[in-house]
Amino acid sequence: MDGRPEQLQKEVIQKTLKHMVKIQILGRQIIKVTHVSTREFENNPNMIWNYDVMMHGTWDGNARDKINNNGISVIEEYIKKGRGVLTGHDSIGDVYGTKVGMGRIRNYFNIKVRKPWSCIW
Repeated sequence: MDGRPEQLQKEVIQKTLKHMVKIQILGRQIIKVTHVSTREFENNPNMIWNYDVMMHGTWDGNARDKINNNGISVIEEYIKKGRGVLTGHDSIGDVYGTKVGMGRIRNYFNIKVRKPWSCIW
């Protein structure tokens, strides 16, 4: 993280995403975005079923914030049911390798992790 409190980060993300998804001509929001922290998601990973697409991992290095195994299992089931998942390239591989977080389900994204990054943590 960049040192700012999580609430401030959440507000910045919400405002940024809200402006990014408006149609310029009509000024109408066509995509609704709900920011949920990784810890909030881990406490209730089944919330994912309320959405068409989930997104995780947009910070550089994903701020070294991985989703726990229970959350990853729910995401995997979500993918198997044909739902959409967007994830940043740093959340698969990077320092996480293939054993934790989104790296565990990297095959659904058709991503191979080169050997030096195949760590076990």
